[in-house]
Amino acid sequence: MPIPTTFHHLHFNATDPKAAADWYAEHFGMEAIPVDDRLTAAWFPGTDDRAPCTFLWSRAQAPGPSIGTTLDHYGWSVEDLDTDTQRLEAAGCELVGEPVTIGPSPTGDTLRISFLIDPFGVKFELVEDPDLLGFHHIHLLTPDTDGDRVQWINTFGGTAATFKGFLPGIRHEHSWVLFRESEQSLAPTSGRTIDHYAFGVDDVAVALTQLEDQGFSTRGPEPSSGGRTIGFVEVGTGASGAVTVELVQEAR
Repeated sequence: MPIPTTFHHLHFNATDPKAAADWYAEHFGMEAIPVDDRLTAAWFPGTDDRAPCTFLWSRAQAPGPSIGTTLDHYGWSVEDLDTDTQRLEAAGCELVGEPVTIGPSPTGDTLRISFLIDPFGVKFELVEDPDLLGFHHIHLLTPDTDGDRVQWINTFGGTAATFKGFLPGIRHEHSWVLFRESEQSLAPTSGRTIDHYAFGVDDVAVALTQLEDQGFSTRGPEPSSGGRTIGFVEVGTGASGAVTVELVQEAR
């Protein structure tokens, strides 16, 4: 049985975590919050049309880029792709993929996307998806999209779906995990600008035991800020580099 999970946060590395959180607060409508002497967060509390979202940054000297790892980028959904692409480029992002319309897909959908790298080295995708505004997805590269998607569902739950008829994915309540086939030799995510993805769970110790029984490499449980308990698991198959996944149990 998969572990019951919810999206908790996306965790980055940056040489200046406070500057990164402040930048996201200004340009993504989030709120910068110091967590402790190691971490800084940017938080979006959620609205009627946008789910809550938390980004965290740890301090690291010259972290490598997410490009070249299995977790290539994250996605953020906007209402006006062209306007937001221009706005974020003016705010210091590097445009690495011009706005483009893709489609129609076999389901008749079209998709507007662009790609940028933020001032702290994180690649992200802007996507127009009115059904899910704000934080939208993580995008995993893998030589075996079908096999890895099954593994993620069997491990962390979610529903197998195809995003707009284009990409195989897993639909969670407030986000997607998307997959794209790649024959590249991919590096692990640990230590890169996008360090790991985090799920919330009811009981970290129970979840880690279940993962160990399935043959995964795990670490924890260990205490964290705010009375939380956390653990980590490395998820990767075949030639794909391991994706570090954090499990977070809220204080009781």
